[in-house]
Amino acid sequence: MKNIDFDAFNDMAGALARARHIFVPHFTQNITLAFTLYQKLLAEHHRPLRQNTLSAGHQPPSIIDELGRLDCFKCDTPMSLRILSNGKFKTQWECPRCNYKRRSKRTLNDWIDYLRKRFNKVATD
Repeated sequence: MKNIDFDAFNDMAGALARARHIFVPHFTQNITLAFTLYQKLLAEHHRPLRQNTLSAGHQPPSIIDELGRLDCFKCDTPMSLRILSNGKFKTQWECPRCNYKRRSKRTLNDWIDYLRKRFNKVATD
């Protein structure tokens, strides 16, 4: 997973704040448009409009990456954990490769505790 460093994060946050201060609400209420205008007119250097958040395959980074993901039972690809909104199942593991899905009655916190124990990770919160 690619993480941006502290200086790059501060640079991006500062650029967004300057774009908001200059262009919102005078020209637009849309922060994306304000940032695009700032980049084209005033920026010191190029900053991407969108940050790439994909890590392993097509999975966005999450706390699960720090703990360890379950491998797919069919193809051994690391699976994504999805929270389900209603019903008797609370979460679902999904494989981005073969599209295998496995529902569970465990909550996200239950899975975090389970993964910490399974992969011997110490809680940091």
